[in-house]
Amino acid sequence: KYSAGMTAKTEKLSYDFGKNYGESTTPTHGEGYLGTLDSQGFKFYKDQNLMIFTGKTHIVIDEKQLKG
Repeated sequence: KYSAGMTAKTEKLSYDFGKNYGESTTPTHGEGYLGTLDSQGFKFYKDQNLMIFTGKTHIVIDEKQLKG
């Protein structure tokens, strides 16, 4: 599971508990064992366990974590 241990931070977040949906249009920074990422925002769909990073997004994957 790639999201295990990942933390994402942003300054503003709008979340609708009735729809289990959240989004941010402010810069977002995330880090975890797989690496780091920076984006201009995100959309989060809790029911689908899906987070989509929006806008310009930069991802750095720690090569040591790749298998194969």
